[in-house]
This record gives sequence, structure tokens and C-alpha cells, in this order.
Amino acid sequence: MKTNLKRRLCLIISLVFLLSAVSFSAAANQTTVSLIHSEGWLETAYVTWNEYSGADGYNVYCKQAGGEYFKLDDELVRTYPGYFRADALGLPEGEYILKVVPVKNGAEITDASAETGALSVMKHAREGFAFSKNSPYGTSSGAYNDDGTLREDADVIYVTNGNKDTVTINGDESLGVGLYNILAYRESKKIKTTLCIRLIGRVDEPALTDNHTVRFINTGNITLEGVGDDALIYGWIITLKRSSNFEMRNFGMMYGGEGTTGSAVVLDTDNKNFWAHNCDFFYGAPGKDADQIKGDGAIDIKSRSDYVTVAYNHMWDLGKTCVSGGPWENSNMYTDEAKIYATYHHNWFDHTDSRHPRCVVGSNHVYNNYYDGNALYGIGAAMKTSVFSENNYYRNCQRPMIIASQGSDCYNSETGTYNDKGTLSGQMGGMIKSYGDVIVGAKRFYTYQNTPDVGEFDAYIANSRDEVVPETVTAKKGDEVGKGTYNNFDTDPSIMYEYSVDTAEEAVEKVKKYAGRVNGGDFKWTFDNAAEDTNHEIIPELLEAIKSYKSKLVAVAGGAVPVEPPYVTPTSEPTKDPDATSAPTAKPPGDITKIPTGVTSYAKDWFGGQSMSAGDISNDGYVGCYKGSGNSYKTNKFTAGDVSITRGYQTKQVDSRSFYCIPESECLVTVYFYSNGSNYLGLYTTDLSTPAATFTPEAGGDCSFTYHFTEVGSPLYIAGPVGDINLAGISVAEAGGNPTESPEPTSTPFEYQINSAEYVNGNLEVEIKYNKTESSENASLIAAEYNKYGILIGFKTADVSGNGKFVINGLQETAENKVVLYIWNSSDNITPLSDSYEVK
Repeated sequence: MKTNLKRRLCLIISLVFLLSAVSFSAAANQTTVSLIHSEGWLETAYVTWNEYSGADGYNVYCKQAGGEYFKLDDELVRTYPGYFRADALGLPEGEYILKVVPVKNGAEITDASAETGALSVMKHAREGFAFSKNSPYGTSSGAYNDDGTLREDADVIYVTNGNKDTVTINGDESLGVGLYNILAYRESKKIKTTLCIRLIGRVDEPALTDNHTVRFINTGNITLEGVGDDALIYGWIITLKRSSNFEMRNFGMMYGGEGTTGSAVVLDTDNKNFWAHNCDFFYGAPGKDADQIKGDGAIDIKSRSDYVTVAYNHMWDLGKTCVSGGPWENSNMYTDEAKIYATYHHNWFDHTDSRHPRCVVGSNHVYNNYYDGNALYGIGAAMKTSVFSENNYYRNCQRPMIIASQGSDCYNSETGTYNDKGTLSGQMGGMIKSYGDVIVGAKRFYTYQNTPDVGEFDAYIANSRDEVVPETVTAKKGDEVGKGTYNNFDTDPSIMYEYSVDTAEEAVEKVKKYAGRVNGGDFKWTFDNAAEDTNHEIIPELLEAIKSYKSKLVAVAGGAVPVEPPYVTPTSEPTKDPDATSAPTAKPPGDITKIPTGVTSYAKDWFGGQSMSAGDISNDGYVGCYKGSGNSYKTNKFTAGDVSITRGYQTKQVDSRSFYCIPESECLVTVYFYSNGSNYLGLYTTDLSTPAATFTPEAGGDCSFTYHFTEVGSPLYIAGPVGDINLAGISVAEAGGNPTESPEPTSTPFEYQINSAEYVNGNLEVEIKYNKTESSENASLIAAEYNKYGILIGFKTADVSGNGKFVINGLQETAENKVVLYIWNSSDNITPLSDSYEVK
């Protein structure tokens, strides 16, 4: 085999192994499982270990010191490159021991088991308004009891990127198949049974989502949590409406939405008792506005959402971070429902720019947070809100606290005067009470007591925690009802809750240790304080690290739960004979009710959901993109090879969201889509009010139709009613001919054809045909071996050239494993030279 081919194959196979399998080395004389590390954490404990030679799986047990062992769910046992890990969840405070038992052929090897020492498990701080005795539910522990144990009536589902669209609750498909449908069923039936959703690894956007958003509507008693230190939501965001007793914890949110679709988490309407804690929030996808380059923020509370606690989260260089109160509260500020209650404690605002939080109307307790190099401002108070800032640590936060339309909010440093409108948009002022805060390196901060200009202050400094702020302390800007004063909610025993407060210095150490996911999560980044403390622009290197983030998860439950699509196949197009007629591509899933006519050849490009890659895709000169809400054309366009999903990209009206292209010649456009059977799909050109062609399927499901487009140079839009039409693929081809079915190729598009394979004396003999007339160059025959779970466990190769029988040595036939053959070339751009062939 050529040297460069060997090198490239090694590179490819290394990447395949990274995604699909793991190779371990075990001690030759190993007698027990070799543990690597174990630790107790917040209501969890975990253990990692090396491979035990000969084991094909592991059972992991947990017990409280002095108690009996119980077995962990198989899904909590995962495989990573070079080690295994198991996490025990739902542990109340105490001492615990974990035991790892190797399994071979279904039987435990008990003599080889290994136990950890005693692991100290701590409890979460269930504090703040989410746990107020005055709140509608009195708790926000979701699927858990307040002691940290899982509720007995809880259903548990484990969600990976591989099963997010197929997972069910206890195998019952009537309750929904896939995460989206499970939530849609709960929404339609207003179900509030206890549900624990456990995320494993990186989970990309599920099928059927609209605006990159997974919605929890008309539901409650839910915990959405991550397993271990690497659970991550990637590319999508979360919205809640009319949901209650909801907890989210221990996962990251990365590059979700489009900037204009909302913050990572939006409490939209009438949500009660919400607790978000120990999560990591990274850059979201950019929006069209300048202040959305880093996404649209972390958590927004609005529209009568109430009794909320946001705690122990790590925010990474966000532009806009948290909002408490929204437009509805501003318009109804004198009604009781607008006076929402929210608590923010022990969060790490790590080089985030603003809104920590930005508050309107309600009462907000902000304590023990670490403001770490914030370029714009810390807390913002507007529209007669009351904020108690207590024992926070502000390090190089440029303006630690601002009140709308006064003081540092509207101070003009160039003129030394105050503008009418400042950072908080000229709104009426709120009021901030500060006690025990430590402020270091602020650019500007003046208190009520020391301001050089009467009325131009940023906070009232209390001499004690229980000091009542006088009514004479008012905001500068008010309305006809009056100016904002502090409502002293924190000293009212009928409102305030019990809580434990650290000093500001203690809080910094606690936040650094516990904020975010377990042990800070698997994503690591160190900010350059000298450069980033005052920088509110995006950090290109951090952005690139976020965009290129990949999960290191290899397998879950020994491969029983899919992590990714299980079989790795070459994705490049085959090398084609220019004189041969192109072979038809595979049909999309489902029953195609119309066969394209007048098509001499066509290439279909899939695009799934709304996860569309940057760059253009050309179909013989036809370039496609999609048109977004607000009539703005999106710069991110779908690309060839995007992974298809069950349903596809959901269209709306033509002027809201539609597929769009400008054909450069007369052509046939075939549209593959899913419909509910009651609405039509429309094709529009220059007249956006009247479709040039429509198609109403006789029944719902997967279907297609073809349109002969003659208006060269005119735009073509493809759209359908809201929520009913989901595009799966578009094909564009030159018009001509009139076949009734797809043409047969005159010759195979591949150079090689694998005709047969047979096991002979411990080797695999493969019969190969070479389809070209000219002499062939050396190529590589690859035999990839997968276990019963679809995990790649090994490969062997042989050089091939021309026709004949070739032997792959040392490949034994097994009952459970599967072998798939490929032929690849040895050029600089590695290309498959044959179709895949499964050895029977």
C-alpha cells in the first residue's frame, strides 16, 4: 500500500474510532477493575475506571454508607476514549460508596469488582423565591423531592443525540415518540405527571422544532438535567409557557437560536416555580442586531412568570445575560401579577457584558454572585422595580449597579453631564438597595449617600441587612403616579424567605468551585483579564472553540442507547464515469406519490430541521436559501450532505419563512415534504399573493410533486401554512424527455464493484470487479467490524487492483458482529470507489 494512503487511512480510522469506538489497554495480570477517580458532588457521585480485560459490559451499584446496594440505570454507564464513567443521581446528603462489576456474556464477574471509598455528597441550596412558602407550589424541585431523591411517581427518559427523535416513555408510543412529540402530547393533554428528562452528551436540535425552540407548554413537575460533566444542548433553546414546578440543572447551552429567537431559556407566559441552577451558558447563534452578536442572552423572565430562582450558573462572555420582567410587566406595572419575584444567587458572570439582571417592576434578590470583568454594567433597575444587591463581589465590573435615567446609566464622561436617555433606554427608574457588596475596579459608581450631584446615584447603601429604605429615597424619573421607591420586600416577613448568605469573598470561592456543571464541565477556557475585562466584543477564539465543540462520548449503556447514527459510511460522492448516465439517488423516506416527469437527471439535497450550515449549495447553477421571519434573507444557507431528519424544515407563509431560489434556466423543481393532509403547499414567483402552483395531498404523510418552472431569472418561493408543511428536500433538474420512471444507468458510477465475500480458513475472500477499461491504480479494501450495538470495534485492510479475488487475513466470522466492506482510493482527496457491501 502506498505510504500516503496508509497515513491517510490511519487518520481517517483514528477519527472513526474517536466517534464510534474506543480502544483500551488492560493490565496483563489484572484481577479487579482498576478505578481511576471517584468523587461525591451535589446530590450526585461518580466513578471512572479503566477497561477490565475480557469484559463486554459493566454493572455499577451505589449504596449509602451502612446501607444496601442498588443498581444504577444502564444509561448512566458511559464509554469515553480511554475510560468508562458512571454517575449516580438523586442522592440525598450523606456518605456513599460506588461499586463497579465487570460483565461477560451476561454474567457478572463478581470477584473482579471494585469499590470506591466513602464519597461525601452535598445537598443543593434550595433557596430563593422558587422555594417560597408563598409560591403556588412551595417548591421548584421538579421531578425530585426537596431532599434530593427522585419522586416515586417519576418517569425517567434518557436523551442522547442518537435517540432524541425516537425516545419514548417506558416504551409507550402513545405518549409520544421523540422528545418533541412527548412534549407536544403533554401540551395537548395538559399533562403534569412527574417527568425527569436526563440529557447525555451533546444533544443537537430535535426534529420538528420551530425557530430552534423546544417548548414546555401546559405542563409541570419536570426536571431537565444533564448526566455527568458533558451534557450539552447545542443549537436550540427552551421556552416555557404555563408550566410549573420546573427544574433545569447540570447541562450546558451552546450556540442556540438565531439571536432573534430569544434567550437560551425564556419563561414566556404564566410560569410558576422555576429553578435554573448549575448550568453553563455559552454564546448563542448571532442575530441581525449588533447587540445579538453573542446571541440573545441566558434566561428571560416575563409575562407573569413568577417565583423564580437562578443559582450557581456559569455565564461565559454573554452580551445580554438575564432579564427579570418584560413588556407585559411594563404595560401592567400596577397590577399584582406584574410584581414578579425572582432570586439570583451564586452565579458566575464571567466576562459577561450586561443585564445581571436587568429588572423591571418586580422584586429581585441578588446575592452572593461573582461579577468577573463585566464590560458594560452589572445590575440594571428600571420601571419602579426593587432590587436588593447583597454580598456580591464586583471585580472590574465597569458600572456595578445602574438605575434607569439617572447616575451612571446616563452619565456622559466626555461632557461631564447627564443625558436624558442612557443604557436603560430612558425608562423610569427603579431602586437598588446595596448591603455587604465588595466593589473592586469599577469605572463609575456613586451611592445615594456620596453622589456629587443630587439625584444622580446608582444605589442606596444600607448600614444593616434589615435596614428599611426611607420613602424619601426616590428615583429621578417617574410617571404621573409618582417616582420609584424601594418596596422593602426583603424586610417584610410575609414576603421574604429563609436563606444562608456568605460573605462576598466566601461567595467567590464557592462560585468558582460549584457554578456550572459537575466540576466546571468538560469545556475549559481561561479569559485574559487584561484584554477582556473591558471588551464587550465577541472573542473570535472562544467563538471558534464553541462552534467546533464535539462530544467525546462514545457509547451509552454499552452501546444499547444510540449516541449517533451507528454505522460509519463514506460521505463523499463516488468517482463517476463522465460518459455514463448518472444513477438515480435514493428516494426520500415515505411513499412518494408523484414520480418526477421530464427529468433526465436530478440530484436531491436534503436539509434537516433548521440547522443549516453556512455557505451556498449549487444544483447545476440553482442556489437555494431560506427566507426568515421579518422578511429578511438569511445568510446561512443549506449545504449538500446535511443530515436528513424525520420531518424537515418547517415553512410558514411565503413572506414569513420559505425556501427561495432564482433558477437560471428552464427547469423542473421537485419538492419533497411532509403534510398533515389538510393544507396545500404553494409555489410562488413574482406574485407573492397568488401561488403559481399548488399541491394538496390526498392524505397526510411523506409526499412530493414536480413543477415545470419557465420564468427564468424570476424568484421561486416554496411555502405552506403555519405548522403544517415540513420540507424534507428539493431537487432541481433541466427539463426534457418524458420518462415514466427513473432512468437506469448505462454503467455503475463506481470504479469497483464488490460481488461476493466468503470466510475461508480464518480469512475473508472478496470477489471484486473493476468497471473501467483503463488500467487501475492501487486502492484499499477496508473491512470494518461492528459489534451488536453498531459500535466500530476494529478494521482490517488489503491492497486491491483490477479484477480478481482478494484476501483480508485474520478476519474471523462471529455470530454477533457485523462486517461491512468498502473500497477507497489513494488520491489526495480520499474517495469511495465502491458501494458498501455487508458480509452475510
